[in-house]
Amino acid sequence: MHREHPNEPAPVPGPSVLTVLMLLSIGVHALRWFAPPVSEPPGAFSLAALQRGEWWTCITYIFTHAELVHLGSNLLLLLLAGRPVQKAAGQPHTIYIFLLSAWAGAALSMILRPANPIIGASGASLGFIGAFSALFPGHNLLRPLRRWICLQLRAKRLFPALLTSSLILEVFSQKGILPSNEAHLVHAGGLVAGWLYGRRLATANEDEHPGFFPLGLRRRQSEPIDHSLLRAGLAHLPAKKDHTSPVPAAAPSVPAPLTNSEFMARRVDPVLDKLYSEGANHLTPEEKAILEEAARRFPNKQGLG
Repeated sequence: MHREHPNEPAPVPGPSVLTVLMLLSIGVHALRWFAPPVSEPPGAFSLAALQRGEWWTCITYIFTHAELVHLGSNLLLLLLAGRPVQKAAGQPHTIYIFLLSAWAGAALSMILRPANPIIGASGASLGFIGAFSALFPGHNLLRPLRRWICLQLRAKRLFPALLTSSLILEVFSQKGILPSNEAHLVHAGGLVAGWLYGRRLATANEDEHPGFFPLGLRRRQSEPIDHSLLRAGLAHLPAKKDHTSPVPAAAPSVPAPLTNSEFMARRVDPVLDKLYSEGANHLTPEEKAILEEAARRFPNKQGLG
């Protein structure tokens, strides 16, 4: 079922930026089959390459991969994390996240391990994961497996977990416990750059869009409500008097009404999680009333799932 969100970036005709980036990676890897075997792959980024004047390696290394497993893992991460980020942020921000994350990871690696040449889009793919965890912190990554796994893994846990593991693996590599050909610093730098960029986007736009896996579950509508008129009306209501005391009783404090985004996050999301995991028969009358209120709030939507 297709539903448009009023604050989503307007679709651009033609292939998406993410598709072009993935096709470039596949095409460059296919060209490597015709290149002679050398110790440093053509297009790799290193200080030696820059000293030779090969400035173009700042771009070519992103699309150069060592083997099919290296290429396939990066393409999978770009697809899973990049697709919802592109949907939420738009194609220009997708390019910025891709390049800035790749360059931030390369810069960190060049500073701390200058002798190692760099190839691959690992920094960019980890950057999309960082941006996703910042844009959709409450998304449950295990929701597609809810029939078999009852646990929850929120996207906000991805950033600290992956950053910590990348730094630990780098320490093991420096100590000689693990092979030193894996660019863990590139992963850490790209992850931090993407997360920071996603945090900036999240503060500018509170809307949420499809999830991490294909066939993302739902979108939330965040339409502003003018609460000033409501508060003004409540302020002019006469306070109830306590007849047992000569002093008028103060008016009870009225909690501020929830915005649409707050209502979805605090009220509707827990009910939907229970609905998906346990079924409609286990919903309480109060939970059913919450779903009915959600249907009244969003009359133009064709459903919340």
